[in-house]
Amino acid sequence: MSSGIDPGATTRQIAMPGDGPGFLENLAYGAGDLSSNLLWGISGSFLMYYYTDVYRLPVGAVATLLLAVRVLDALVDPLVGYAIDASHGRLVRPLIRWLAIPFGGVAFLAFLPLPGSDAVKLGWAAATYLVFGWVYAGINTSYGALGNMTATTPQDRVVQGAFRMIGCQSGQLLIAVLTIPLVHRLGHGDTPNAELAGFPRYMALVGAVGAGLWLLTCRLCRIRIPPPPAPRSPGTILAALIRNRPWVVCNLGNALNFTNICAYASFAIYYARDVLHRGTAFGGTLLGITTVTGIVGAMLTSPVAARYGRKRTLILSLGVEACALCVVASRPGSLPVALTGLAVAGLASGLRSPFYFSMISDAIDYGTARTGVRCAGMAYAINSMVTKIAFAATGTLLALFLAWGQYDPARHTQSAALGWWVNAGYVLLPALSSSLAIAVMLFYPPDRAIEIARH
Repeated sequence: MSSGIDPGATTRQIAMPGDGPGFLENLAYGAGDLSSNLLWGISGSFLMYYYTDVYRLPVGAVATLLLAVRVLDALVDPLVGYAIDASHGRLVRPLIRWLAIPFGGVAFLAFLPLPGSDAVKLGWAAATYLVFGWVYAGINTSYGALGNMTATTPQDRVVQGAFRMIGCQSGQLLIAVLTIPLVHRLGHGDTPNAELAGFPRYMALVGAVGAGLWLLTCRLCRIRIPPPPAPRSPGTILAALIRNRPWVVCNLGNALNFTNICAYASFAIYYARDVLHRGTAFGGTLLGITTVTGIVGAMLTSPVAARYGRKRTLILSLGVEACALCVVASRPGSLPVALTGLAVAGLASGLRSPFYFSMISDAIDYGTARTGVRCAGMAYAINSMVTKIAFAATGTLLALFLAWGQYDPARHTQSAALGWWVNAGYVLLPALSSSLAIAVMLFYPPDRAIEIARH
């Protein structure tokens, strides 16, 4: 009779159910998302700026590139998820270990400027961004499945999700505070040519740190509930997931959440420069504000959820964020209103951020109990695919906003319409996304119903 324990794992890597992750293990798990946001997150925050203002690719071409590459890349995620399920979870740790160093290396290549014509530059940008996404698909899908195997109770998953979001927000904070100053220092100036030299040097350092953090996650996180041997066809797995209403709702909600993340990260520099009329470096300040308040929100998640429940807290946070952003949108160019409103929006966003991951874990267990089909790998892979497509669609829309605002990085004076389009992308789009997410999350079952179904 099979024990369900991965025979390839060591005794130290396996713990009995009920033996929840401790502080050190949760910290190591959070290091994985810290690495993701030092590497993948920097592409969301600065790659559009790098492509348009530093590498000088045409804005319209950037819009097409961001969408086409992400859609092609997203197709890899289900393949990784199915491979994880087919291996009964045995591939989770090896994939993280094998891909840690390549992840850092390809992140460096994505910001390495290859000289040549616009066609050569576009080809290089597309190739490196695509491979970067493939490596990310392998490591991040494995990371998501690992969380489902290490934390076994809803409260453990909320705590683990909080550590994950603190790692995520810490990575975003480091990016916001360090990127532009270090790029300028390493490039010996703040001109486009200096940034062209500074970005790859900076990414070499960040890539090395990110690879080490992934190896730490792999080393210290233990698998408590490996998936039982239950091979299924892809069609059976997909049918089971489609019937899993909580999982479908979480995916839609998380897609809208990533719309906000992309808008805040990608347009901070443009909002600082073209709406608030501050320097490029002030974009890092805006990122820092939403990130610091997001960390505070993530630290409050566990006690607030324990008192009010995850669903109620999540919906309330969405409402607060949408209202705060509407206030900011009503006073474009006002620095005090912008700073206050963005701080409130960041706090609300951070408060709900761990919920999507813990609720997806519970939704996977819910689906297993209802259908008998265990498919954590595929469930997280499709979740990753959906968020990538949401991120790509948002990035493309934002690039189109720049084009519609007649943005030209070579001009010192931009079109009068640009400020309106940047305000729409940075403030109005997330406000609309949060409002839609409230309607979506109303369809998620009450916490008690999920818990009963899981048992």
